[in-house]
Amino acid sequence: GGLAFPASIMADLVKQRIVSKLTEEFPLEEAKVNTFLDGDNIKGHIEKFAANANVSVKKLFFFYQTKEEDGAGEGKPASLIFTLGDHDGLHGSCLYFIRSGNRPITTSTLDTEVFCGQLDNNLLRNLQETLSSLYLPVLKADQKWGDLSGDQVTITNFLHGLEKFIGVVKDAAASLEDNVELDKVSRNLRELLETAPNPTKFSQDHEIVDQLEGIVQNWVRQISQVLAETDQVRKETDDTGPSAELEYWKRRMARFNSITDQIKGKDVQLVLSVLEGATSRTLKSWKMLASRVGEAAIEAKDNVKYLYALDNLNEPLYRSDPVQLLDAIPAILNAFGLMYSIARYYNTAERMTALFVKITNQMIASCRKYIGESEQMWTTDRKQLIQKLRACIDLNEAYQEQYRQNKLQLQANPNGRQFDFSESAIFGKFDKFCKRIQKLIEVFSTVDQFSFLERSQIEGLKPLLVKFEMTVFDLKRRPYDLLDHRRLEFEEDYLQFNRRILELENDLRQFIDSCFDSIHSTDRSLVLLRQFQGVLVRDNLREDLESKYMLIFNNYAKDLEYVKTIYEQNKRAPPLTRDAPPVAGNISWSRQLLRRIEEPMEMFRSHPRILQLPDSKRIIRTFNKLASTLIEFETLWQQGWSAAVVEAKAGLHATLLVQHPETQKLFVNFDRQIIQLIRETKCMQRMEIKTPESAVFVALQEPKFKAYLDQLSYMLKEYDRVVSKIAPTYADLVQPRVQDLFHLIAPGLTLLTWTSMNIDDYLATVHAALVKMEDLLDKANDTLEFRIHANLEWIRTTPLVELPADQVMTPESFVEAAELHAAKLAPMLDAKSQGIETAVHELIAIITAAYSPEELLSCKKAADNIINHY
Repeated sequence: GGLAFPASIMADLVKQRIVSKLTEEFPLEEAKVNTFLDGDNIKGHIEKFAANANVSVKKLFFFYQTKEEDGAGEGKPASLIFTLGDHDGLHGSCLYFIRSGNRPITTSTLDTEVFCGQLDNNLLRNLQETLSSLYLPVLKADQKWGDLSGDQVTITNFLHGLEKFIGVVKDAAASLEDNVELDKVSRNLRELLETAPNPTKFSQDHEIVDQLEGIVQNWVRQISQVLAETDQVRKETDDTGPSAELEYWKRRMARFNSITDQIKGKDVQLVLSVLEGATSRTLKSWKMLASRVGEAAIEAKDNVKYLYALDNLNEPLYRSDPVQLLDAIPAILNAFGLMYSIARYYNTAERMTALFVKITNQMIASCRKYIGESEQMWTTDRKQLIQKLRACIDLNEAYQEQYRQNKLQLQANPNGRQFDFSESAIFGKFDKFCKRIQKLIEVFSTVDQFSFLERSQIEGLKPLLVKFEMTVFDLKRRPYDLLDHRRLEFEEDYLQFNRRILELENDLRQFIDSCFDSIHSTDRSLVLLRQFQGVLVRDNLREDLESKYMLIFNNYAKDLEYVKTIYEQNKRAPPLTRDAPPVAGNISWSRQLLRRIEEPMEMFRSHPRILQLPDSKRIIRTFNKLASTLIEFETLWQQGWSAAVVEAKAGLHATLLVQHPETQKLFVNFDRQIIQLIRETKCMQRMEIKTPESAVFVALQEPKFKAYLDQLSYMLKEYDRVVSKIAPTYADLVQPRVQDLFHLIAPGLTLLTWTSMNIDDYLATVHAALVKMEDLLDKANDTLEFRIHANLEWIRTTPLVELPADQVMTPESFVEAAELHAAKLAPMLDAKSQGIETAVHELIAIITAAYSPEELLSCKKAADNIINHY
């Protein structure tokens, strides 16, 4: 931690630091300071102060002032005085040195272990400056308050209490500085009078009497000057609050109390006793002044008493915002009225008016603080800002209303004191401030109203928006405070702002007119009108938009005639949207026509003035008649469809299958009106039209019906495919199997309907039979193709005679060769023939394997025919 020095060397280093600081702050020579510090008493204390351990002296004070035994105010030179701060009083300047702890002093700890500071004789002023310049800013900037971090109210109260304490210290320091000290009696003269057994004996000593009269005349001059100063009109700033009034009277009370204490002091009384013995003429003026001083002291004390009582009530003026101040106004004004009635000195109209003016000043200051600086006003949310501005106006109105109520209450007692104060003096400044506030409300309301243009998607508004932004920018960059009602430059800028806004409104009005001139459709005009209404909130611009309604309403009459013509031309065969079912399509068409005339009328209904015009009645009658016709058109279609639902639903009771009477081909028996019923029901529900429960029930089963339709269609395709595999050779033999399969399908032709519960079982049974039938036919066809027809084809293509190509054969050799070749083929031909015979019997066995005896008997002929055929 650094190199430690021996005690003697460390004492020398501390001494050099003391010398450096003393010669830097006071007009002293370094050599003389060194000589002063080398004194035995001082040197020993410095060594104890600089000790590396067991520090017994932790503070050193050096005063630079006149010694008390030399007297004060007599032009004596100041000198350096050493003290430990225990007894000597400070009336000059002071340098102090303090050890922060017991750590050994090293080269690295010298600066941190020894602290140095300076004081003057006004310690209260030093304390006030330390608190206000150091502690208060640090505490306000600190965000970490430990357990109080979430308790903002306590933190605010503490900081306000600290500010108030700093104000008290400041007032006390000012009072001390403002005190008047009467000229001192010279030391020799005072000792002469004090040591005399009977000072009045000097009444005959003209020389001493002359000296004492000169002293009294100086006192008279000093006191007269103080009284003259107090009688002068006070110079105060325009924003002085009520606390300044209490501070003034506290200083005045301290000043006159100080003079009174000095008058009652031993020195003054000693001088007066001698002059009274000499019947000096100076005493007459002295007694008059002394009486005035006493009266002034009593007046100041009395005023301070009442103003102190008001101080707590005035506290909200400094801590609360205008909204919170509304609750504090009655108590403040009631206390004012009470003080005005009972105060001994502070009951003049002049003083009460001045106090009311200070209350007004502080209210204005509270409003300004609540609103914020000019720069903050442009960045604050405009609705919140306008709300704050209105709160300031409300405060002024409440303040004046409460004043007038108290005034009326006092008038009920004519013998008592009345509020006969100058209301223009009390409220004039606040009224001017509120006029400025009202203008700012108009400015920021205008800015807020035109800011809606930024969110608009209307094409062509960009140049107007740029013009508006430039207007706001010109006002925003003004260098003065907008809230300062004394700055008259604002008035000209305000007028200029309004002129440019008026020009912008005219440009916007022309833009609106041009937009509507190019549109002739009621729907498009209303859409554009709604767009403008969404972004234009200025009253005069909205009035222009209102006038557009009349223009659109007249065009609306043409639209009614056009819609009427369309209805008459298409009511028997309305144009339907793509894939729309007939009933829903017709209703949708009529609704579109109705919506086309109804939506504009709904907007017109919100503007009764338009509907009350004479020409409007004809248009309204046309609308009512056309709307009734369209509603009736829809009702007729709904009723007709509801009646047709019963007929369409009957299709669900038809059988699943149907057979062509001529070709005997099977078809799925599904009524296509069911599909249309379902489509109509869905469309009706989307249009929120009440539909019969039976139609809803059918629509809910749409997936089931479509699934059955697909499965039945697939079943019949499979049936046709499987049956087509039956070869003509064994067609008669397989008929019992075919009849069994058809018997399984037959319930779909006779018993089962689309509402039956066992359709799924029916489909499963038929599909299982088809699979079994196809397996049988595949086996039969494989036997027929690969074992019968293949062998027959081999036999058919096998040559029975081989004829040589390069020689001529005799009949005998031909017969011989033929016999040899036939003998060679005979075993193979016999095997093939046996194979065919066996396959034929197996084919018959495959087909008839599951036949009953009756079926076998009925198919015997078919089986014999197959055998005979091969």
